Amino acid sequence: MKILLLLFLVNSWSPFQSGAGELKLIINDIETNSGVVQVLIFNQADGFPEQSKKAYKALSIPVINSSAQTTIKGLPPGDYAVSVFHDEDADGVFKKK
Repeated sequence: MKILLLLFLVNSWSPFQSGAGELKLIINDIETNSGVVQVLIFNQADGFPEQSKKAYKALSIPVINSSAQTTIKGLPPGDYAVSVFHDEDADGVFKKK
């Protein structure tokens, strides 16, 4: 399984926004269309990057034409870390080579 790991901080609030924010994820150039892309969103450092039970939100996104896309709405203002991996066999397990 090839692992894609994308780590970054997202601030879902700015002075120009009010209330909940949204995060649009676009993952391109995925080598195969098999499986899904697993996404974990954390609002704390504990558990990051791979402990799904400690994630604020976890999603599986289908791979279509070497790409996976989604928009997560309703995020409260704050800082978030996001980890992403290509789960080629769609078993939900983060495997390291």
